Amino acid sequence: MVATFVSKAGHIATITLNEQRTVTEDWYTTVCLPKVITELPKINPERRIILHQDNASSHTAQKTRQYLTEENVELLDHPPYSPNDFFTFPKIKNRLGGQRFQSPEEAVDAFKNAVLDLPANEWNKCFENWFERMKMCINLDNKTVKIRGNMNAQRYIHEVLEPHLLPYLDTLADPTFQQDNARPHVVRVTIDFFQHNDVTLLPWPPRSPDLSPIEHGWDMMGRRLLNLQRPLQTLEALREELVEDIDHLIRSMPRRVGECVAHQGASTHY
Repeated sequence: MVATFVSKAGHIATITLNEQRTVTEDWYTTVCLPKVITELPKINPERRIILHQDNASSHTAQKTRQYLTEENVELLDHPPYSPNDFFTFPKIKNRLGGQRFQSPEEAVDAFKNAVLDLPANEWNKCFENWFERMKMCINLDNKTVKIRGNMNAQRYIHEVLEPHLLPYLDTLADPTFQQDNARPHVVRVTIDFFQHNDVTLLPWPPRSPDLSPIEHGWDMMGRRLLNLQRPLQTLEALREELVEDIDHLIRSMPRRVGECVAHQGASTHY
């Protein structure tokens, strides 16, 4: 496992997690962050340090916050349900995919070289994209749409598609919308709505569970709820419990579609 830190100017530091499998607050504050803070002044000694990280326990621990305060590092808030990594790791995974390495050290070296090989304009685009994503989240109020009771076509159109989907699609260059073949999704009034608003749909052949990450979401939710020591009291707590898993499922969609196409519609390992 590695921790990688980047800026608009490019790679800052990659720190290997040696001889342990999980990131702890002790490792984060005594090994990882000191290396990063040592490297940053080399890039721009006059600029203040603003750090963006997710809400992993090692990142939000009191010891970590105290360390960052002592080092005059400002933290950029990362609200729950915020979009996760969309550039560095997917980019490097595409470059290294299919390669085999003889040792963990060789894999880490290949990872570092792949990061260093990314040109400066790629990092600029990354941060521009990031800012656009933040604006999008702010404009959409980062809402999860909750529907109480049964869903029908009229509610789907008036409570989901019109107020939430259409404004979101307007922020994208060439969007394609995915949904399954549930009756409210495929009845004539809904199809007419999509056609009238020029919404491109991803074709959904019958018996296509391989392309439906939501089914995995229901499964994860059931197993997670069974293993909780204390029952969750609110829907907000449930969403917070599942947000990282759901984000991972969303990022898996290109792989799911690609594997389904490669197998010519036959079953996949998903």
